[in-house]
Amino acid sequence: MVNSENKSNLTPAQVAAGFIDVANASMGRPIRALTEQRGFRTGAHILACFGGAGGQHACALAGVLGIPRVIVHKYSSLLSAFGMALADVAVENSEPFNNRSYSQEVIPAVEERFVALEGLGREQLLSQGIPKTAIRFERYLNLRYRGSDTRIMIQKPDDGDFAASFVKRHKREFAFNLEVPIDIDTIRVRAAGLGEQGDHPSPFVKDLEALPEVPIAKDAHFATNEIFFEQEGKFITSPLYRLDTLAPGTAISGPAVLLDQTQTILLHPQNKARILTNCV
Repeated sequence: MVNSENKSNLTPAQVAAGFIDVANASMGRPIRALTEQRGFRTGAHILACFGGAGGQHACALAGVLGIPRVIVHKYSSLLSAFGMALADVAVENSEPFNNRSYSQEVIPAVEERFVALEGLGREQLLSQGIPKTAIRFERYLNLRYRGSDTRIMIQKPDDGDFAASFVKRHKREFAFNLEVPIDIDTIRVRAAGLGEQGDHPSPFVKDLEALPEVPIAKDAHFATNEIFFEQEGKFITSPLYRLDTLAPGTAISGPAVLLDQTQTILLHPQNKARILTNCV
């Protein structure tokens, strides 16, 4: 049907690859839009992959977005459940501040409302059985230029200067600033009871610097399969590896498939994977 409608001579594999290209492009558009409209370049980031089928698209999607590296957690297919187990218990409380201008004169009044909202959040968490010592607070001001409808929620910076952070963020996201007062719309406090505080260091700090790279053994795969790669225009015999048999530090060049009971990671011919302690 595709060939007859388009007067083409595509093989079934090429048609199937086309559907995958459409899916990858559809996933890539909102990622690019949300990243670039905030003043960031997609290629300056790492693509975090999750979902049982995420690994089948991740490398191709990273190519579409110009992202050089993908990180796949060993629980990537179970991240919702894993995240809930580690997540903080949090409540948020906010109140309007009558659009008063941000200035040194209003800082004492803002501080007073922060303290009041923190007290409210503390009581809410204590009632849920969260110990007082595990509660942490984050302070925010919802700011905007006077006369503008564009509000930006600013978390309290290390230097305490909300206005400077607002100006920097506004410049990054909208490429301009205004010479008018900055008004406070609302005050918000996030109170969080810290979740499980296990050892979850960044793999880029711990593993990539410390683990020596070890080439994969020639007989480490348990099977092979013929996989069609559009960029090559043909089927290529690709080894299949079980993730739980690969030691940290192992390096695998594509094409290849890495899989366990809940996820599948596809490496294209130009890709290279490194096995880390908790990630690929």
